[in-house]
Amino acid sequence: LADTAPVMTWISGPDKLCTYFNQVWLDFTGRTLEQEAGNGWAEGVHPDDLDHCLEVYVESFNARQPFSMDYRLRRHDGEYRWLQDNGAPRFDAAGCFLGYIGSCVDITERKLSEQYFKALVEASPSALLLVNEHGVVTLVNQELARLFGYTPHELIGHPVEMLLPAEHRQQHVKDRARYQACPRPREMGAGRFLTGLHRNGSTFPVEVGLSPVVLDGRRHVIGVVIDVTERRRSAEDMKELTVELERMVLMRTTQLESANAAKSQFLAHMSHEIRTPMNAILGMAQLLERSALDSDQQDMLLRIRDAGVSLLHIINDILDFSKIEAGHLRLDPRPFRAVDVMQRVAQLLEATAAAKGLTLSFHGPANAPPALVGDATRLEQILVNLIGNALKFTERGGVDVHLDQRPLTPTSQQLRIKIEDTGIGIAADRLEALFQPFSQADASITRCYGGTGLGLSISKRLVELMGGLMGVHSQVGKGTLFWFELPFEQAESGQSEPTAAAPAASVAEPGCHGLRVLAVDDNRINLLLLDRYLKLEGAEVTLAADGQQALRLLEAQPEAFDVVFMDIQMPVMDGLTATRNIRQTPALRHLPVIALTAGVLPEERQAAFDAGVNEFLAKPLDLKQMKAILRTLRAGNPLGQVTEE
Repeated sequence: LADTAPVMTWISGPDKLCTYFNQVWLDFTGRTLEQEAGNGWAEGVHPDDLDHCLEVYVESFNARQPFSMDYRLRRHDGEYRWLQDNGAPRFDAAGCFLGYIGSCVDITERKLSEQYFKALVEASPSALLLVNEHGVVTLVNQELARLFGYTPHELIGHPVEMLLPAEHRQQHVKDRARYQACPRPREMGAGRFLTGLHRNGSTFPVEVGLSPVVLDGRRHVIGVVIDVTERRRSAEDMKELTVELERMVLMRTTQLESANAAKSQFLAHMSHEIRTPMNAILGMAQLLERSALDSDQQDMLLRIRDAGVSLLHIINDILDFSKIEAGHLRLDPRPFRAVDVMQRVAQLLEATAAAKGLTLSFHGPANAPPALVGDATRLEQILVNLIGNALKFTERGGVDVHLDQRPLTPTSQQLRIKIEDTGIGIAADRLEALFQPFSQADASITRCYGGTGLGLSISKRLVELMGGLMGVHSQVGKGTLFWFELPFEQAESGQSEPTAAAPAASVAEPGCHGLRVLAVDDNRINLLLLDRYLKLEGAEVTLAADGQQALRLLEAQPEAFDVVFMDIQMPVMDGLTATRNIRQTPALRHLPVIALTAGVLPEERQAAFDAGVNEFLAKPLDLKQMKAILRTLRAGNPLGQVTEE
């Protein structure tokens, strides 16, 4: 019966030595019963886990108490797998102690999910901590440790009340017990200050958001802590948006209880939820840039905007990585020229190089090589990642980019690109781990230069997805050379090549004064952003909170509007349904509709065009791009083609 059970089973005698392992255990380790008997099984335990494993086993054995512990055990193929080992004492009918019996299950996938959870927590720019049902801190990120003056190690395993002044601790224990009895996401400190205790004995006002989550069958609470000491009246709206952003992130983390199969769906959903408040944060920053600000305010505004853009890049990287891991990333092959892609990348990064006093040189073939068929957007993403990385880790000298395109077969071409810098270089023993996700060459690199460690991993996966190879050569103190090769089909002579879109500045006239705009969005702050910006451009603005309100306004006055800016995801009636109704109404059929959405997946974009929108703007919105659309409309030029019924 034990040999056919779906778990690994062991038995030990009263002398602590193991006397039996079932066939499932032996098949897992690839060893015989004689090899595993006694303490032989411990030879397969990972060296980093052995002391803890034996300590738990011996202490529980001496106390005749059941135990549960996690450790890594070497499988027959040499791979270490995480096991959860549950042991219980055995007694005969007379109560005489006979030893222990235990069972083990493989929990490697759960451990990987926990690692993703920890990575997301650490990537957050806000101070986060995880507290178990007994009020003990089980996880903190660096920002929370910095805020209270500790290291993470000094906080983990201690009561959360150590972060509060002594006079508040007893009451907090009672408050925590009441919260555990009925846990739910909620904000604390909104409208009033709570008090945090720094390690040096000083106190400071904080606001705390709470969100319950179940991890490994146990109840925990995630908390986000914000120091509001330096809050100024002019920053109130920005701070509230940040709290809202972090609260929504925490509420969604309960989805991490599902295994890796749900990870991709979770991250795609998180991208949408985060982009909605990010739209308000970056949009308000763009509006504030047009205000009269002193130098200190300009500096603070620049930092807010840069932090928002940095967070957006992290979101995009994690979403891309998730899609690649799940096999959902799809390439979009179209005709393009490699030199055109290089020119766009040069325009994007030349300012970054100049700001650091570095040279950025591009070298291409002397003659004009044939056009290719492939995903130029993903090629550009690879180049921006690699060249941006080179610029980040280079302080003197510069970066050279070499492009070589040669025939591979009569109908295909090989593209080989090298990016060589004069930066800090990478040690030989760290090159192997360089392309691993959430990894960098040295832990100190993250502290000095920042970054999630996803850019290189994504670039390598994209190259492999496109059928190519990537490699690296480096020498510490002298620089690094990244290279990759990609095969492409050669574009046929009859295939058209896309031309670069004219910059927004070229659509400079006429102005937008008098343009009648209906703005539809269920998010109050995003609607306020649209209202303020459109009015600054001279437009006449009417607001609606959902698709149903918008339809009532349009049907009552079909000639009253020149364009509709339509959010997609809304209660009551979503933007897609509202747009379909507009297209089915004869008096409104040709009214321009521009989709505004935080959904950036290709299928979401296609769904919007299928519903009948003329243009698609992804959140966070680029107000310059919106301005170009307004001027195009004011000039009487069409935005896109609407399919007739």
